[in-house]
Amino acid sequence: MKHAVFVCLLAMACAACAAESKALKKANLESSEGLFSSPKVLEVSIDVPQAQLDRLKSEPRIYVKAAVKEGSNLLDNTGFRFKGRDNINSARPSFTLKFNEFITDQRFQGQRKLGFESSAQDPTYLSEAVANELFRTSGIPAPRNTFARVRLNGKDVGLYVVAEGVNKDFLDKHFDKSKGNLYEGDGTDITDAMDKDSGDDSKDQSDLKTLAAAAREPNLQERWKKLQMLVDTERFITFAAMEVLLGHTNGYSLSKGRFRIYHDPGTDLLVFLPHGIETAFGKPDAPIMPEMKGLLAKAVLETPEGKKRYREEMSKLLTKVSRLSSAQSRIKELAGQIKPALKDSVAHDKAVNELVQRVATRHKFVEAQLKQP
Repeated sequence: MKHAVFVCLLAMACAACAAESKALKKANLESSEGLFSSPKVLEVSIDVPQAQLDRLKSEPRIYVKAAVKEGSNLLDNTGFRFKGRDNINSARPSFTLKFNEFITDQRFQGQRKLGFESSAQDPTYLSEAVANELFRTSGIPAPRNTFARVRLNGKDVGLYVVAEGVNKDFLDKHFDKSKGNLYEGDGTDITDAMDKDSGDDSKDQSDLKTLAAAAREPNLQERWKKLQMLVDTERFITFAAMEVLLGHTNGYSLSKGRFRIYHDPGTDLLVFLPHGIETAFGKPDAPIMPEMKGLLAKAVLETPEGKKRYREEMSKLLTKVSRLSSAQSRIKELAGQIKPALKDSVAHDKAVNELVQRVATRHKFVEAQLKQP
């Protein structure tokens, strides 16, 4: 009898915890929506003791403790680290804040992790936000963005582009299951050992090796069949076409640069995700059928079916997703929102006008190329 009562109480406790967890998840989701639904400029102050900064010089991959303040929000013991060694001695470093690194479940407006990009290569501060929106509109999961004026150890270091963390929260939002392998590529390909941000403890990365082998299948019809069993080919073609349309020259397709891959347990297929889009529309007259550097991009476009679907998708993206007037209006809208936080609004206006013109030029060039046989 006592055992039955204990089991009943345990079940009730588990149900209560599940309900609380669900309610907390909903609250975090709503808070996160508020952060990103209408991008704005946050005022963020970050203090990192010098001793902690010195640690990062010898251990750049660890997180050190920082105090973060935004309005009435004060988050002590937040994880802080630079994005790459090049930022350690920079006057305006790019960095990551991980709010739950030292305090379990600590979040900032629903987020456990945020990336802060100094936008050193993009004087408009808008390329990443606009490009990620276009990826999401096309059905490709991509981080949401907002902006922040940052004070780092008392020094005003200017405007930053803030990116949603690509972690379990992100995967929960875009996939039915979030326990699959999440890989991060940076100058690597599916043939290389890649950093694994989450997933199983396996070191062999057999899912990537199997995909690489299929991409090297010499028989094109057989290759297409094998690839469809391993990768979400429909999404990948959209992903590759969008990278080329946007001129994401540091992405996967064009340079084996920065990208992510998620092995979705719900479908058992690999899904490619954009990453590190600091510039877009940099070369408006770039061909729509360029030499692909990423093994999978090259392998897909070598197949008759893949090439056919790629051209069809490029046409669809140009007319339905990245419509010229909509893209230009969004750029101008975001530019107006961040303008008050800029130190040199005249230079920014010029950069924004140039971006708007490059978008128009790119649109017309792609349109003309699609009309060619």
